[in-house]
Amino acid sequence: MHNDSNYNNTIISIGRIEIFLWIIGFSVIGVVVGYFFSNILSWVNSIERFSNHKWISLITKITDFLNSTFGEWATLVFIIIWLVIGFFLVIILLRKSPTVSISNYSIVIDNDLESLTFIRDEIQEIYYDEDELVIVGTSGHELLRECYYLRKETLKNAFRNYSYPFSLIDPYKTFFKLWSASTEELSTAANALMKARALAIKNKEKDEIIDISDELSILGVIVKDDDTKQYWRFVTPNL
Repeated sequence: MHNDSNYNNTIISIGRIEIFLWIIGFSVIGVVVGYFFSNILSWVNSIERFSNHKWISLITKITDFLNSTFGEWATLVFIIIWLVIGFFLVIILLRKSPTVSISNYSIVIDNDLESLTFIRDEIQEIYYDEDELVIVGTSGHELLRECYYLRKETLKNAFRNYSYPFSLIDPYKTFFKLWSASTEELSTAANALMKARALAIKNKEKDEIIDISDELSILGVIVKDDDTKQYWRFVTPNL
């Protein structure tokens, strides 16, 4: 973790130790999975639920081809393949891992995917909901809900050093309610969006999930997920 206090701001980013541990960790996983891959695949195929799945069938055909082509060297091929997969996963994590710049005036979160700026006067609350960093605006709407691979303690201390309204607990925890198709407290429009969002979660359509969340926010409804379950609350300004 890199922490720099130049120019009256604090810059926090992923450190070399974390990157090194990611590379080592994914390398070890790649070697183990690659070495036992044929056995793992045989076990998966023995489970009726997965044996006829199109992706499992395709992977099985490719595996059989590699085994027949390379013989006893096939294990080495599998190890190399999984090492490459691990390498790309590290790259994805690094792309998503942000640099957070905290000053008396704003919080700026930058990574290869996006750049977000939150003005201090527009922030009502900052807290962690499990592993998700949440920033709530003075309007009561969530400005950010995202999981970042940065140390919580380092971010917490930085927010407090600049006197941002950081809370150790989720101040909205008791406001969230489990959604179901029979929820009567929400409007017809909000329930229809929640139903569409549930379908998007089932189909793992991330962009659609985000878009529907934004539409719900316009209606004054904040939503979060626990696996496939949706929890909601009304926007609460000036809690």
